[in-house]
Amino acid sequence: MVVEIRSPGDESYKKLLFYAQLQVLEVWIIDRDTRQPEVFRLYEGDYRLMLPDDEGWALSTITGIRMRAEQGKLAIALVDDPVSGVGTTSA
Repeated sequence: MVVEIRSPGDESYKKLLFYAQLQVLEVWIIDRDTRQPEVFRLYEGDYRLMLPDDEGWALSTITGIRMRAEQGKLAIALVDDPVSGVGTTSA
């Protein structure tokens, strides 16, 4: 899994081809300004953007982490943890 922090004018999306060649199973791209996360999952040699759920959570099946932009921060919760499933931890 790779995490990219995207800033204006960077090449995060262009790097997806490189990561696919390395067979990285999942890439997160998190916008530096909005904190909006995107999860890309490798499928048959190419990445697919995983759509967030109805509450806006983007899910990483590799890590069991879900995340979303919330009040200008990145909210993170563990999927199988009852404590973090109730609330979120901001980073």
